[in-house]
Amino acid sequence: MFLIDAGEGSARNIALMGLPLARLEGVFLTHFHSDHIDGMGPVMLMRWTGASSQLPLPVRGPTGVERVIAGFSQAYAIDYGYRTGHHGPSIAPPTGAGAIAFPFALPPAGKAMPWSYMKRMA
Repeated sequence: MFLIDAGEGSARNIALMGLPLARLEGVFLTHFHSDHIDGMGPVMLMRWTGASSQLPLPVRGPTGVERVIAGFSQAYAIDYGYRTGHHGPSIAPPTGAGAIAFPFALPPAGKAMPWSYMKRMA
């Protein structure tokens, strides 16, 4: 399962639909407006602890995604330590916290990105 953008309430809405975040293989961010990214923290957190993920969540997005993900990782860094300490590494493995960014270049303004191109990036 892949998530396209992660606005506020994304993790909660996925859970309400009965879809386990453990099945989340990655996130695609289309752009960095707050209404498309401000749910990344809970998505990263719930996938990590809900699935006992051993690896960070892959996040693909336009150039700049590294900075966005680094910001969320910095904001949640202390909490990651608390959760591993509280729940233990079997539920919150230290290696699975956070996300890892994979940037891609967008075509020039006004040029469409064909779906087949996006599928090849996945």
